[in-house]
Amino acid sequence: MSKAVITNEFPARSFVELPVIEALDAEWSRLQKVGHIREALAEWGRVEPLLSGYSDFADLERASWAPDLDARDDMLLALIRRAQDPAEPRRLLAARCVLQLLRRGLLHTVWELARRRRHTPADEIAVALFGAAHEVVVSFRATAGRRRVAANLLRGARKLVVTRGLLPAEPERTVPDPELHRPRNAEPVDEAEALAERDALIAGLAAAIRDRIIEPDDPAVARRAACPDAAPDARDELLALLVAAVAARALSAEDARLTAASTRPGLGYPQLAAAFGLSEPTVRKRRSRAVARLAKFVGAGGHKPALAGA
Repeated sequence: MSKAVITNEFPARSFVELPVIEALDAEWSRLQKVGHIREALAEWGRVEPLLSGYSDFADLERASWAPDLDARDDMLLALIRRAQDPAEPRRLLAARCVLQLLRRGLLHTVWELARRRRHTPADEIAVALFGAAHEVVVSFRATAGRRRVAANLLRGARKLVVTRGLLPAEPERTVPDPELHRPRNAEPVDEAEALAERDALIAGLAAAIRDRIIEPDDPAVARRAACPDAAPDARDELLALLVAAVAARALSAEDARLTAASTRPGLGYPQLAAAFGLSEPTVRKRRSRAVARLAKFVGAGGHKPALAGA
């Protein structure tokens, strides 16, 4: 059994060593070396004007991490249309490009499923998930103007794996009695409340990734992966608040992303300005306004979580 099945390590550090991931990476490296992707992009650009500005996969990859979410979605939709066109001789390569762009999100999903399925090898989960992702790509409704494409693709792949029973059934698990491990004279542990709080935090981080408020490599995700039962810190509360504020339309998704990024260690205003393609004064003004809107949102709800660095 792979080590990744029995640890909480983040996938970027552990699951890349799975045989299926190593095989996919080796295949992708070969495709790049022989120039198939460059040739295909040149042809696709003549059919899909949105792809005409990309000469190599590295260009696609940079676009997938750019702050312009609409351009990112349009690029993915154009690739998906190439993957679905029966007259396209390189449609399998187009689908493979989409999967490669989703690689980090797919690895994160493998990690999530492996944590819940301790008796299923992570490599088996990865095979099922990447196969499901390909099926979702070739059946995805790629109409122009559709948004949150990557999130919908990842959600569809996960749903396919779970609902179709592509993974073997897990044996019934027993939960240890927390009272047996409680220190003497300690307060009784409310296990149900602790599990509910943990699950709410994990769901909140998943929602923040889904809504693109944070990226899968955010420190909050790594912290929760390393210690799922850790008490929530101020940044956990902030991310949960950002998700709620965006859902309630009290804050735009872009301002939520900027606010979340501003609380990441090592990111100052100059780095944020470069990452979001804005001037430093604009970043300062937008963050200040976002914090003010959050404070108003919190006040309306009658609670006041800690806003890190606010």
